Amino acid sequence: MTQRLMDLLLSGAELRTLIDAAEDILGNPLAFIDRNQNEPLLSKSYPQDDIEDKIYRRRNISSAEYEKDTGYVMALSLTGRPHIIAWPNIRRRRMICGSLVGGRHLGGIRLPDVGRPLEDLDPDAVTETAQILGMAMVLNGWPADTEINDGQELLFSILNQRINPPFLANRMLYLLFPEGSTYCMLWFIADSAEGLLPDLQTYCYALAENGFAALTDYQALLKNRETLDREIRSRGRLVSCSDSFPSVQEIYENFRLAQSVFQYALAAGQTEGLALFNDYRLHHMLASVSRLPDASRYLHNGIRALRDYDREKGTEYLATLRTYLDCNQNIGRTAQRLCVHKNTVFYRLGRLKSDFGLDIQDTKTLVSLYCSLWLGDIL
Repeated sequence: MTQRLMDLLLSGAELRTLIDAAEDILGNPLAFIDRNQNEPLLSKSYPQDDIEDKIYRRRNISSAEYEKDTGYVMALSLTGRPHIIAWPNIRRRRMICGSLVGGRHLGGIRLPDVGRPLEDLDPDAVTETAQILGMAMVLNGWPADTEINDGQELLFSILNQRINPPFLANRMLYLLFPEGSTYCMLWFIADSAEGLLPDLQTYCYALAENGFAALTDYQALLKNRETLDREIRSRGRLVSCSDSFPSVQEIYENFRLAQSVFQYALAAGQTEGLALFNDYRLHHMLASVSRLPDASRYLHNGIRALRDYDREKGTEYLATLRTYLDCNQNIGRTAQRLCVHKNTVFYRLGRLKSDFGLDIQDTKTLVSLYCSLWLGDIL
């Protein structure tokens, strides 16, 4: 029923047109009420006597009584509920439907008992109409004294699940976050977000828990990955990145994913630079496995044997294997990190096969050992 109104909104119709169309759809005249209970916009057939009656009542009742009469709006505003919501309320032969957008009270709509009886109105249609007109206010920059149109505020609301799915589904945010982009979420811990990503055009930043979140284009990030990584390392910071996603509706879950990547990177020994989800996709899968009741059964028996042998004999076969894998099977780097001679590394790796039956030249064995090492760390 209100799809026509939504189509008009998406087409960029003026508020005047939307208000008149809402009257045609509902079958009743209506007024848009601002936060101060004024009616800045009236539909084409709104009765003058209703406005005069309201003015008369306001002049002839006490402030306390007036506040009581409008108390539901105040209560709605004070709840701080940050969804786009509408609250139908029939009083004094009028239906009033308040509207909150992004946690801020914007006003709502007033329908006098003219035309169709108020009892015959479809409450869902009235609610949806108030929602759409509330969105129209936001998209037209009203009210001007709030930051409701600010990208940081919107991103903050999304990250805290304070903007409901219908708002996102109606694609109101695409004015800030362009349609057709491939997004990704970044997360990092820093005193300030300024200057950390100079070669990356981010759509917006937002404070998030004990760090910063940023929404950016995934393809642009990949294109500038090496430069970004060097810049981030030069500042001694770690920035994690979620997987790519096509819709701003997926911001929240990918923000959580970026936070997980941050922890995966730290667990793997990366403390600086750019950590992409794609680099830690296996870790994410293993983290899911670790939550299974019988997760320990997935540990490679060879890892258990090396761990037990090292504890009994005081050797370092497990540490050698771990370092060898962390160094991408580079003998020189492994020896350097372990502070031993290359021959020592060759000897220990040789014994992995002769004494424990672990053929590290076999790809399947190598992958299984690597997964078991990481899984063992998080169990």
